Amino acid sequence: MGKTKNNSKNLITFADMPKEQRDKVSKEGNKKAQEVRKKKKEYLEQNQTIEDFVKGLLTKTAVGADKELLKEMGYEDGQCINLNVLLNRLYKMGRQGSIKATELLLTLGGFTGDEKRKNSEEERKNLESKARIKMMELNAGKGMDLTSGDDEGSVVIYLPEIEKEEEEKEEEAEAEPSK
Repeated sequence: MGKTKNNSKNLITFADMPKEQRDKVSKEGNKKAQEVRKKKKEYLEQNQTIEDFVKGLLTKTAVGADKELLKEMGYEDGQCINLNVLLNRLYKMGRQGSIKATELLLTLGGFTGDEKRKNSEEERKNLESKARIKMMELNAGKGMDLTSGDDEGSVVIYLPEIEKEEEEKEEEAEAEPSK
């Protein structure tokens, strides 16, 4: 097969096309764009459906031997769901010596050192923030204006001493002769 030559003289710009041809091309483009949007929407719905399906599956009532086992373990009827079946199987694997099952159960239950450290760190930060806000509230009458209030919900603190220092620095800078 021979190579085809690139003849730009045969190309027609969209503006130079006859109106009927422009309308036809536009209609085909719109149709294709709608198909692409529809496929994308269907794909996104299917992915969400998978997540919903899994959640639904795990929260369904257990049946048969699984339900009987959960009842023997002391679960009420409303607690006999597939998620508890899986967790109990994970527990059984851990009791039989599976380190991975034990680690997963401890992590899910929040008993690992990492989880405890993370929770205690978050609690410490919350307590520090509350203490700072309380101190600011107490000092608000001493030349400090505490308002809750920009548009993003941030706390705004006005410190007149700092503003005064900044104004003095600006005045000094303006008073210095230019070199």
